Amino acid sequence: MVQEILVYLIIAGAIAYTAYNVYQIFNPKKINSGKCAGCSTGSCEIKSFANKKI
Repeated sequence: MVQEILVYLIIAGAIAYTAYNVYQIFNPKKINSGKCAGCSTGSCEIKSFANKKI
């Protein structure tokens, strides 16, 4: 009985962890840490490079 409860807790934890990671993929943080935090923040240097016309 105790083993079944532990297994269910581990499975619930794994599902919660996976759901949190999926949430983070679709809702990235908007904090700019000085590094390229994604082009949605406007600080990505690759974005400015891609917008240059040669």
